[in-house]
Parts: sequence; C-alpha cells; structure tokens
Amino acid sequence: VSGHTPHSMDASENQPLRDLPEAYRAFITLSITDIVSIFTISKIIQELSAESIVERGDSSLGQVLKYLSYQADLGAEYFKLVSKEYPPNVPVTAYDVLYVRAKAMCRGYTCMGALVYDIFLVFSHYKYVSALFKLSLDILPRIVNLFCKSLGSLPVVSQVLSLYPLFEFSPEVFKEIASSIDVAFLAQLRKGREHKTNLELLADYLESRDAFDAELATLEPSLNRSVRFAGPIVPIEHQQALIMLLQEFTEEQVNELEDFLLDTAGLELDGNKDLILDFSAIPVDKMHMVCEQILKISTQDQQKISAHRVHVLKTLVLGMK
Repeated sequence: VSGHTPHSMDASENQPLRDLPEAYRAFITLSITDIVSIFTISKIIQELSAESIVERGDSSLGQVLKYLSYQADLGAEYFKLVSKEYPPNVPVTAYDVLYVRAKAMCRGYTCMGALVYDIFLVFSHYKYVSALFKLSLDILPRIVNLFCKSLGSLPVVSQVLSLYPLFEFSPEVFKEIASSIDVAFLAQLRKGREHKTNLELLADYLESRDAFDAELATLEPSLNRSVRFAGPIVPIEHQQALIMLLQEFTEEQVNELEDFLLDTAGLELDGNKDLILDFSAIPVDKMHMVCEQILKISTQDQQKISAHRVHVLKTLVLGMK
C-alpha cells in the first residue's frame, strides 16, 4: 500500500452502489480469499476459458492480451476503437480470463464485487478485440450464463442466501451489479483528474482500483465476515507472473511440479486430492527454490509466451503515460 491516503468515495460517487438492493450489496462484499473460494473460482475460470474455444482452438477469452500483442503498435488501434465506445476521460485496461485467474489465485480480490467487475471488463474487452480480429460474439451469452450459475453456487454465497433467500446471481443481476461498480469507479477515478487524457489516467488506474476495491469490501457491514487475509508474502505481481507461466504447463509438467511442491515445499493435498497452488502459504526462503524449479521445468517458448502476457499487461496499464 502506498503512503498516501486514497481518495475515498463520497456519497454522490457511491450512489449507484447505494441504490442497489441490500442483497446485491451483501453479495458484492463477500470475502473470497478463503482457499475453497479461490480454488473454485480458479476452476470456474478454467471452464469459461475452455468453453470459449472456437474453431481455431484458441481460448478466445483467455487470449485478449495475446491478441493485442499481435499488433505492432501494441494496441494503439485498439485504444482508438475503445475510446469511441467509452466516454471521454475514461481509461481502459485490457484483461482476459487467465489474468483474472492469476489474480484470484494470488488472493488479489478483496471481495466478490472486485472479481465480478474484472470479469465484466473481460467480457467488454473481448467485444472490442472481436471487432479488431473478427472473432465470434456468439460465445458470450452462453459464457455469461455459465459464469453466473457457477459463481452463484460458490459456498460463500450461502451467507447471502441465509439473509436473502430469494437472491439469485442471474445474468441480469450480474449486469446491474457490474455496471453500478463501473459507474462508481470511473466517477472516482476521474475526480480531480478531469483534464487528463485516457492514457494519462491509466497511470493512476491500478492504484485507484486497489483503493476502490478495498472500499467496495466495506459497502455492506451486515454480513458477519471472517478476518481478512493479511496479504501475501510474495509480491502479487511476481505471483501473477508465475501463475501465468504455469497456465502454459502441460499435464506432465504440472505433475512434476506437484511432486516437487509436495516433497520439498511442504504443500499438502486437499480433500479431493488436488494440490491448491497457494503461493502465500510458502515461506520466502522456499519460494526461491519453487521459482527456480518452475523455470527449470518450463520451456523457453512457455517462458516467452507468459513473459509477453505480463509485458503486454504492464505496457497497457502502466506504460501508456
């Protein structure tokens, strides 16, 4: 966390969120940093990615960053296209589902609302990328349905259902929640920065999002929530970079890494005999060995692809000064 106090939402910026039904606000503030939620969300996102595979065998929703990297000018055309769709003074960050999965696995989401907002951004950006690369939009309704059904069945959602038995995370509710979060966040981001261009605003984007997400988590105090996770030992960017690399691994490589983590790093299997990749549970001294092992198992090509994904993301989010 940086030294300055983040600008907090005032009543008018927060109004779209305050106007939401109580059940929606409770859903937004659910904590999803427990191991069961993280693992289930990771599986849901893998499923979304698999479901979005079209003729060419590419997982479209997992390729947004990759598509942008095909452009020599790293997305200038994309930004031009998107700026037509967005109101003035709104920066744009391109995410894809594999980025969201990496962030979730690193406990990067303070609350359910932050995850829902990122998935909403993934779907929006897929639409822009599809216009550039002539990709199919037919996959989206099915994927949105699948996402809502799966996320609405997460065990933590029972906390909301016990208070609001009629709550259902339908595609309509998803849209209403995500749009309200979008409006509130963009209002906060632009405040005091009215004269900046979209690209200049991007430089403030990530920090503003972190501060905003932390506030989002406190929107509805009625839920009895467990103590929040204090934060990972390994910096979140490093964890994300590692998980992006692991997403390129073959089954054999995954098995080799699992053996190493169980024998050497002291991680344990869960009840389903699955290994939950919780980097924050690995002490710093062992983490060094784990990183070395991951690099040793991975191929040059895999390292190139994942480094490129990280590079594209950083360039889009931080480099567009």
